[in-house]
Amino acid sequence: MAKKSFPGVWYNISTVIRDLDDIEIDYYSVFDIRIKSGTSTLFWCDKWIGVNNLATLFPSRFEVDKKKSCLVSERMDPNSINWAWKRAPSSLVEIIEFSDITDCLDSVVMIDGSDLWKCSLSSEGNFYVCDLRKLIDSKLTVLVDTPTVWCRLVPLKVIILTWRDCMDRVPSTTALSRCGINIPTTTCYSCTSGLDDTHHSLLGCLFAQDTLLKILKRCKFSFQQLSFVAEMVNFAANLGNCPKKKLLLAIFYGNLWCV
Repeated sequence: MAKKSFPGVWYNISTVIRDLDDIEIDYYSVFDIRIKSGTSTLFWCDKWIGVNNLATLFPSRFEVDKKKSCLVSERMDPNSINWAWKRAPSSLVEIIEFSDITDCLDSVVMIDGSDLWKCSLSSEGNFYVCDLRKLIDSKLTVLVDTPTVWCRLVPLKVIILTWRDCMDRVPSTTALSRCGINIPTTTCYSCTSGLDDTHHSLLGCLFAQDTLLKILKRCKFSFQQLSFVAEMVNFAANLGNCPKKKLLLAIFYGNLWCV
């Protein structure tokens, strides 16, 4: 158990549990502990029996234990339970908790061997950082209706910009104005006939429309009225088995980047 008075690598690792709690991920639900000899599992603090750890289930008993960071093997062996109380149970609550924790531990069978920690995020029970990363991303990432369409012909920075375009998360003058920044005008500088927001600047502006029309004509496609960046991406990505599909997608992404 990491001590707050000794900051370092292990203390930093231990704070991950608190960070996961902040995004509603129960660290202990990720791992399933199967006790054998109990030599690598904390008796009070690890969730190895029941729906929670024993410190939470029996707080008055945890409070009077002489060694709160004890291992399961220090408190239990195949024949008995080795308590180490600071004092005997006195109040009715302590007596009831003592009876309940004894009944809870009666079903535990200690055997030789190392305790098994299995990760519930993978089918084989092994822990992989990528699985935890996906779980964290599912809590932190804002889901959008239009998924990112990847294309190997396009640099990553261009794909990221297009993804931000689809969510209207680029610093246009309209977006900056919404954030409380004093902007002289939010009118489009190119055509002066619309607001300088993401979709107008990239698709609605006369300059952007003329550029898109020339691209479609060059690629031998009829004109498409596109109002949102996501519509442009979907149009290029849903051409079925068209041999120009990936190339057209790359051209559209490049056009958004240049505009």
